[in-house]
Amino acid sequence: MRDVAVVAGAALAVALAAVPVARASDDAEDLARLKQEIHGIIGDEVDCYNIVHCLVMSMGDDGCGNPTYFVGYSNRNSIKAALEAKAAEYTFIEGEMRRAQPKPASCKPVVVPQPICHRNHCSVGEPIE
Repeated sequence: MRDVAVVAGAALAVALAAVPVARASDDAEDLARLKQEIHGIIGDEVDCYNIVHCLVMSMGDDGCGNPTYFVGYSNRNSIKAALEAKAAEYTFIEGEMRRAQPKPASCKPVVVPQPICHRNHCSVGEPIE
């Protein structure tokens, strides 16, 4: 009887140890899914004629509170609220993934890239420092 309890305890320990790995995998899949959904919301339509139509949405969490992912979008359509909701979800999931990790030793400020209008589509350009 004692052997059964030891085996059951060992099986439970193995099962619990596997949970963070599965969760990390699920979170990574969720981030990939969210990126697809974000790009689906933005779409490939003609959405700018000039840079004044373009904005940058930042999201993610690098462990220092800085964003890790940027997308360009147009203010000519009504997608801002949907993008903000997806960005918040993306930031939350990435923050949860990093919570178990120690904070980076040095946190450098992130320079937000500039929006660009290229071939009538808003996107993210090179950061200007």
